[in-house]
Amino acid sequence: MNIVKDLLTINPYSRPGTKLGKVTKIAVHYVGNPGTTMQANRDYFESLKTGKRNKAGQLIYASSHYIIGLDGEVIQCIPETEISYATNQANPYSISIECCHPAADGKFTAAAERSMVVLCADLCKRYKLDPLRDIIRHYDVTGKCCPKYYVDHPEAYEAMRQRVRGLMGLGIDTTIDVVRRHGDCYTVAMQCKDKPVIYPGTAGVVTVCPPFPHAGGWRANIVAIGRPGESTGIYTRLPDQGEADGVLRFEFKIVE
Repeated sequence: MNIVKDLLTINPYSRPGTKLGKVTKIAVHYVGNPGTTMQANRDYFESLKTGKRNKAGQLIYASSHYIIGLDGEVIQCIPETEISYATNQANPYSISIECCHPAADGKFTAAAERSMVVLCADLCKRYKLDPLRDIIRHYDVTGKCCPKYYVDHPEAYEAMRQRVRGLMGLGIDTTIDVVRRHGDCYTVAMQCKDKPVIYPGTAGVVTVCPPFPHAGGWRANIVAIGRPGESTGIYTRLPDQGEADGVLRFEFKIVE
């Protein structure tokens, strides 16, 4: 995934430069400012270097390693080797991810949540973490209602962690859009211990044939049956996961 690196200036209030210990958790947050952009939240963290105070007159300490925007774009504010001021007592051992949201309910856009899943999967792989155990909410550390939608809807939080698990456990050779004509066949290769599940998000656009074993992995043929201009997302999940845990892998588009 494309991550823009725009590191904060080292300062006492948002990037102290303190070395991060062994990473054992990934902490997810919501920005709490509906409709604001990734860059605006990054710049707010930068502005704290002057020593801003809250309404109670207390100095503000706040930041995050990563921020995800409304359209799924990602910015890195702090190196993974340093702590952020995001998750209170978990700061010394966690990497933090803040996510923008369009409304007060805190629900992330589909694009933002997809980026969160991809980023969490990458971090969990690199730090050898279990997504069902080691991806946590700010709420799990302090009881703060953050990220709000995942606190109010724990089933959505669990589904996100399951999608991370599915992404980690099922490799695929296709990560960009596939464009084919009506009647064409496209073959996708997958790496998974057990027979994976692959399916379209929209019926009538493609036929996905059952996966078959090949070279230690799995392959599946996808046949374009729809009309020019139609498209569908192609999803995968592990065999023990429900349909809600499926991960969007790529778009299949039909052209003239």
